[in-house]
Amino acid sequence: MVSSRTKAGLKAAKDRGVVLGATMDAGKRAMAMANRSKTADRNAAKVLTTISSLRGGGSTLQRIADELNRMGVATPRGKQWTPAAVRNAHARGIGG
Repeated sequence: MVSSRTKAGLKAAKDRGVVLGATMDAGKRAMAMANRSKTADRNAAKVLTTISSLRGGGSTLQRIADELNRMGVATPRGKQWTPAAVRNAHARGIGG
């Protein structure tokens, strides 16, 4: 029943002229992606010195994540650091 009601509702919306699905044009999508990339680069730059110095000292990604969390440094989204987040920030900060 849910499926048939959903299909009927979508058909009614389409009949009224409502555009269904992704409506962002390619130019806006490209600009949004570029803005997200710039923001991620800026955020990575904020912790690059700490990550690079710990990496140079032979620390593992987990140890660096633990140290950033111990220092009270949150990720750009306000979360705890993980090894993957450290790797991604380091890769962004070194250009790659």
